[in-house]
Amino acid sequence: MAFQFYNQTFNQYLTATAGLMFDPPIEFEMIPGTLTALMDMAESEDVDFTFASSAVSSCAATEHDAQPLVTIVNRREAQGRAYDLDQYGGVIFTLATNNEINSIHDLKDRTVGAGSITAMGGGQSQLYEMVRQGLSYVSDPKQVVFTNDETLIVQAVLDGEFEVGMARTDQIERHVDENGRHLDPSIFKIINAQIHTLEDGTLFPFKTSTSLHPEWPVMALGHVAVDVAKSVQEALLALGDHAVSIDLKRRLRCETTPAIAQLAKDCQNSGMLTGFRPARNYFSVRTKQQAAGFLNEDANGNWHCIRGETLYHDITCPDEFYKMQEKDFNRSCSLIGLECPKENYECYCKPCVHKSIAVDVFKKIQEATDVITPCEKLSACGTVEQAKIIAFRIVDRMERTGAIVTVTQRLDDRTKNLAVSQVEGEPGTYEFEFVQRETGMAIVEIAIDNIEVMPP
Repeated sequence: MAFQFYNQTFNQYLTATAGLMFDPPIEFEMIPGTLTALMDMAESEDVDFTFASSAVSSCAATEHDAQPLVTIVNRREAQGRAYDLDQYGGVIFTLATNNEINSIHDLKDRTVGAGSITAMGGGQSQLYEMVRQGLSYVSDPKQVVFTNDETLIVQAVLDGEFEVGMARTDQIERHVDENGRHLDPSIFKIINAQIHTLEDGTLFPFKTSTSLHPEWPVMALGHVAVDVAKSVQEALLALGDHAVSIDLKRRLRCETTPAIAQLAKDCQNSGMLTGFRPARNYFSVRTKQQAAGFLNEDANGNWHCIRGETLYHDITCPDEFYKMQEKDFNRSCSLIGLECPKENYECYCKPCVHKSIAVDVFKKIQEATDVITPCEKLSACGTVEQAKIIAFRIVDRMERTGAIVTVTQRLDDRTKNLAVSQVEGEPGTYEFEFVQRETGMAIVEIAIDNIEVMPP
C-alpha cells in the first residue's frame, strides 16, 4: 500500500529534483520490504534512506543510527473539512451495541484484533496503552489476532471475527462498505477515548484511544553523504511549494518549473499528502516501544526491535509467568476451543503459564518407569509402606534451562531436603525418591528457582 502511494514521490520526484543537483545525476528507487528486510539492507548498506512508520523508523534510528530528515504531512478529510496532519494515533473500538466492553480493563478475556505487532498506529500504540494501564497484551486477552493489514480491522469487527479492533486513526472514517459508502462512525464505541489539540490550536479531527505520535519520517542512514542527505531534505520540503504554484498560478520558488510543479501535484494526489515538514522528534516512540517490550536490550547492551516474523519470539510474558513451549504456542487457541478467524491471520491465546502451575508431578508405579500417574496439589500423591521407597518425577513444562529444583520433606516439625536428579535426555524432567520409617503423613514441597510449584 505504501509503495503504491509514495513510489512517484521517491522515484520520480526525487530523481527530478535532488538527483539533478549532482554530476552525474543520482537516480532514486523505492524498494518495498518488511522490517527484517529493511534492517538487513541497512546493515549491508544496500539502502540509503528509509520511509516507514514511526515504529519502524525508531528501530532504524536505534539499530543503525538513521537520522530523520523530514516528516510527512498528510491530507485527510473529516466532517467535511480537510486537515493537514503530521501526527497520528491509534484507536481501540468495539461495536456500540457491546455493553460489556467499555474500558481498557474490559479487554481482559476478550478477543482482540490488530494490524501488526510492528505497526505503530495499528498495534504498538494500543498495546502500549494496555501496558500503561496495568494489563498485559500477551496474557490478559482471550485471543489476540494480527491481520497483517490494518485496513481489514474495521470490517473484521463488523463481521464478528473479534470483539475489539485496534487500528490507525482515520481507518474508521475512511472505511467504506461493499457499495463504496462510508460508514456511520457511531456504530462503533471508542475505548479509552482521548481528545488532542494540534499545534495550531485546532482539535485532532479523528477518534483516538492513544497519545499522538509523529507521522512517517524520511530518514538517512549513517553512510549517506551529508550533501546528498541535505539535497533530499530540501527537495522534499519544497514539494508543497512546487505543487501549490499550479493553484496560485505563480512560482513560490525560483527553481519551480511547470514540469516539476505538475510532478509535485501528482505526488500530492497519489499519496494523499500536502508535503513534508522538518522532522519531528521521535524519542517518545522509542520510549513506548521500550516500555511495552517491542525494543529490548541484549546481553551486550545493544538494543534491538522485534521483527514481527515469529510471534512466539516477539512476545514476552509478564513476571511470574513463563511462555509455553513453541509447539504448544502454535496451537494455543485450539487448546481453549478457538481458531484463528482466517488462515492468513496470526493468533495466540493465553500463551503464558504461571510459574506456580507450569509443573506436573507424577508418581512412578513400581518397576515401570514408563507408566506414571499425575498428582494433584494439596492431595495425597502416594502411599508406601514404612522403610520402602516411593519415587516421583517432576516435569517442568517450560523446560527452564539451568533451573534450581528443590524438594523439601516435612513431617511434624521436622524438615529434610531430598536429593533431586535430572533425567538424562529429557529436558525439564527431574526425579526424587521418598522414604519414611515412621507412620504418618508427610508433606513434600517442590520449588523451582525458589518459587513453590506444588505441595503434594
